[in-house]
Formats: sequence, structure tokens, C-alpha cells
Amino acid sequence: MNVLILSAAAKVLLVRAFAEAAHRRGGQVIAADVAPDNAALFEADRALLLPRSDSPEFGEALIKACAAHSIRVVVPTRDAELAALTAAKAELAEIGVAALVPSVKALGICQDKRRFVHFCADQGMATPRTYAPGETPETFPVFVRPVRGAGGKGARLVTDAKDLPLSEDLLVQAVETAPEYTVDVLMDLAGRPLQAVARRRLMVRDGEAVKSQIEAARAAIEQELGWKVAPSTAITNLASQGDAGPLRRVARLGGRLLEAVVPEALEDGPPPGEWRQNRRARSYSDHLVSDLLVAVSGDFGGPKALRAIGQYVRDHSSTITAFYVSNVEQYLFQDGKQFAFYENVGTLPVTDRSVFIRPYALRRGTSPGLCGITAFLKNVKDGRVPTYNDSMDCQ
Repeated sequence: MNVLILSAAAKVLLVRAFAEAAHRRGGQVIAADVAPDNAALFEADRALLLPRSDSPEFGEALIKACAAHSIRVVVPTRDAELAALTAAKAELAEIGVAALVPSVKALGICQDKRRFVHFCADQGMATPRTYAPGETPETFPVFVRPVRGAGGKGARLVTDAKDLPLSEDLLVQAVETAPEYTVDVLMDLAGRPLQAVARRRLMVRDGEAVKSQIEAARAAIEQELGWKVAPSTAITNLASQGDAGPLRRVARLGGRLLEAVVPEALEDGPPPGEWRQNRRARSYSDHLVSDLLVAVSGDFGGPKALRAIGQYVRDHSSTITAFYVSNVEQYLFQDGKQFAFYENVGTLPVTDRSVFIRPYALRRGTSPGLCGITAFLKNVKDGRVPTYNDSMDCQ
């Protein structure tokens, strides 16, 4: 039983989780994306390149790929591809492929914020005070956002009636200051809830939660949504799992998904041979290096995390040769913490050959992506790095 994961991008843990579950059933995981250099493609048993989901060729290419690779389940990972996949759902079903997408009606409700608010109210759920188009709120401030759209684009606080937009394409609601939660729910193909995870959104950027706290909220979820979660799995409180690593947590979800939503009729024949041996070899290789990668959570502009790392390296008579900063400097500049960050970096045991690795600088084409740490910190001290763009240019 083969599984196709769309827009795999860098979702390595997700691909691994599905692979673990699919391999037990004698199947493979095929990862698809629009570009060949995405990390998750190299983790899958096979990789495919498909057109963008908004391309007219997407539906036909998807159906051909499913037929050619004996796909039985298609897993979307982006909101933007749901419409195209929902449109192809019936045709996929004709060739025995289950697409994990809602009905056209359900998707339409979820993608229209005004319809979604009315739907929730009809189900007896509490919703923020929502104003009809053209209606003037009794009190301010109010929160305004596009009826359609994602990523927080166009969302803003309006504090005065004179600044209130009149467009029917905008949703106007009373401001709510209570904690915000995201509830991730796993359902079977009949719509029965199997598992749910409640995440309190602690930090949000562009509509996406970049920092969350998992909370046990089974009773609240069941009361608000009006259904019972399967007691065998219930609400997963990942915060209480102790030593369970992220991979194990995601793998449990992936395994339960396949066991729950895939009918037995979709089972394939005996497990393949050579690819499974290769998989075991790769897993062994991963095990050898697992202890060399240590995840540290902390504030790069704070007084502890980076300095503690430096002390650890120093205590072991070593130095740091490379610091992969990704795009963290962008957020540090936005929060005004860049200089505290560079002061922390200055406490690390580095040499004249130690470098920052900035992949986003490569994309911009402004530098080779490697920047000597010692020389860069001197430029910071001399006032030559006043903006994020200057850091990307390795000024």
C-alpha cells in the first residue's frame, strides 16, 4: 500500500512517520514537490516532481502518478492544494485512491471566514461578535481581516470608526484577548475523531504559530466540538511524554493515521525487498550520528542559551567552526535583539576560520552564504551592520 505525500518540502519527520507505518503494511512512501532539491524527497522511498497545485496540468499529472506508482492514499500538506485535490477526489476514487481531503461543501465553509463563523454559531459554538458588511461596531478596537486568505495577510487592528474599511471582502469582529489555541484533529474516512492535540499559540508570525505549548484539553475539546474522541488514544498530551522525541511522537500519529483511515481492501502484496534493505542501512547510518545533533531551545538574544553552549564547548577543549543561523537574524532585528545576539556570539570559542552559514544570503545572491564570525563581529562593533540586509551582505 503506497502513500503519496504532496508538497513534501522539508517535512522530513512526516515522511519518516508515514514510511514507518507504510513499510509495516508492505508499502512505500512517495514524496512529491515542484523542485528536486527539497530535503524530504531524499527521505522517501521514491521522489516525484509534480506541477504546482494551481496549474491546469496538476489534476491530470496527479492521477497519472497515482496509477503509475500504485498509490492508494494521497496526503496533502498545504491549504493551497486542497481545492485542486478536492476537485480530483472523485476521479481518484475511481482508480482506488483515497484523497485525505474534505468535501467541496466543507472546504468552501472553511475557506470563507464569514461562512465559517456562521457555521460555528449554527452548531452552538461561542464565536466573537461579528459585524455584517456595512454595520458600524458599537465599540472599538475591532479586528479586521480578509474573508478569504491565509498567513495573516491583511489582518489588522482598527481603533477608530473613521479608519474602518467598507469592503464586503473583509470580516470585522470584536477583539478577543483570551488565549488562542489550535486543535489538530485526526479523523477516519467516515469523519469519526480518533485523536486530537491542543496547542496554545504563544508566538505567531504571518498567521503561523512559530511557538506553541501542547496542553491536555480533552474535556474542553469534547464539550466545545460536541463529540467524543476515541478513548484508546484520546487527547495526546505531548508535554507529558518525557523522553519521547519528536520523531517518535510524529511516528505514532502517522502510524495511527494509516491504520485508521485505510480500509483493508487497499492492502497490497508482499513487501518489496531491495528498497527495504536500503532503508535499514539508512536508518543505521542515522543512528550513528543521532547523538552528534543536540537541539537547544532558547532565546538567542537572551543571557543563557548561547553562552551555555559556548561554555560546554570550552569545557570540552573545543571550538565552534560553523554557526548555521538560518534566518533567525531577521527576527532578532525585528525584535531589536540583534546586538544582544551578537554579544552572545562574541562569547563563543571561535577561531579566525569560524563562519556563519546563512542559506538565505545564497538565495539573495548577495554573498556566498559563508561569513567569517570574527571579522563580522568587528564590523558590528564598528557600526557597519545597522540592518538585517547588511548582515546578509556580510558587511
